[in-house]
Amino acid sequence: MIRILYDKEGDLLEIRFSEEQVAYSEYVEEPGIVIDYSKEGSIIALEFPSFSRKFSGGKVPEVLLL
Repeated sequence: MIRILYDKEGDLLEIRFSEEQVAYSEYVEEPGIVIDYSKEGSIIALEFPSFSRKFSGGKVPEVLLL
């Protein structure tokens, strides 16, 4: 299961690989993403804050706005 969510108000893109609860998160300065981990240490989600500004040239692809 992979789920891609975009929060227009928060300008946050999340790619979620699992429904597991997030145990801890790590912020990676460059390129400015958050990696969410399960308690076992598996990556369960990637978060891209300020997505439209940092990663898509200020324009969010239409498919994410549905």
